[in-house]
Amino acid sequence: NILGLAQVRSGALQPVKEPTALDEIVEAVLHRLEPTLGGVRVRTIFRDAPDVPVDPVLVDQALSNLIENAIRFSPPAGEVTVSVTPWRSGVQVRVADQGPGIAPEDRDRVFEPFTQLGTSAPDATGGSGLGLAISRPIVLAHGGRIWIEGTPGGGTAVVFELPARGAAPVPQEAATRVVGP
Repeated sequence: NILGLAQVRSGALQPVKEPTALDEIVEAVLHRLEPTLGGVRVRTIFRDAPDVPVDPVLVDQALSNLIENAIRFSPPAGEVTVSVTPWRSGVQVRVADQGPGIAPEDRDRVFEPFTQLGTSAPDATGGSGLGLAISRPIVLAHGGRIWIEGTPGGGTAVVFELPARGAAPVPQEAATRVVGP
């Protein structure tokens, strides 16, 4: 993650895009992270999303960061939900946990490097505060947007949208939304 942050800061983040099924990247990430799940259950929802032009290695890194965070902040018997669905002229990916949530006033701040909130969560140790700081520029480099929402009953959902092939980039004026409790 520190190397990734250095690349982002130097402007060296240049995605090599190819048409990719995001559900396949999610499955690969979950397979790799399986030993770290502990008692957390992961549910996936895949709804016929089109392939999108992405750099699979970079998107894998972003998804790994988001899913690792969701696992880290979930209670031991909690559930993380990862969904990939068609959305407007692209694909929306949502990683939701049942953890303590992020206050609306902190939802932009957690994308800054070395920012850690909610360290009183059940297993909130071991983070560097770089996962979201790296994931945001990866999504933006693909013409997408990323934001945080609350989930019903508490918890956090990190959501990002990526444009489908030939679609215009996602408008950045709406890059961050504060939604929910």
